[in-house]
This record gives sequence, structure tokens and C-alpha cells, in this order.
Amino acid sequence: FLQLEQQRLCVKISPEEGEDKRSVRKEAMKAILLESDKHGLNLHKPARTRVGKVMTIAQRLDYIQLNSDGTVDSKRTIDLLK
Repeated sequence: FLQLEQQRLCVKISPEEGEDKRSVRKEAMKAILLESDKHGLNLHKPARTRVGKVMTIAQRLDYIQLNSDGTVDSKRTIDLLK
């Protein structure tokens, strides 16, 4: 699933109970980053990855689009997220 945070657009996964979380994370991260490269989505591996119920597998730091005066350009930001 996608989650918008203050400065980051995050791609997160929530593995099923009993699954090997590290291998699920590794495979999902590889697939997401490959698709990101194919489609120019500019997603990157997070600086740190941790094992847990919910894990961030990719992120984009520049998803918020700004106007020339520094205010948020809502329309461009929403278009980018589509």
C-alpha cells in the first residue's frame, strides 16, 4: 500500500503471518524498484529497512510539487500521484 508522510511517499507491505518477512521484503522491494525504473517513478530504497508487521520497501522524497513562490501546487501533486 501507499502512504503519504510529511515529506515522503512510501510503499509499504504487510506480510502474512508465518511468512519469512525478510525474503518477502527483499522480493517485493526488487519488484517495486524494477517497476519504478520502467515507469520513471523515482522510487528508491529507504536508508534503513527493518523487519516488522508493516515495512517500508520504497520511498520518494520529492512527491510534493511546489509553485514558484514555494506553496504547494495541489493539482500537480495530485496529478503526479495518479
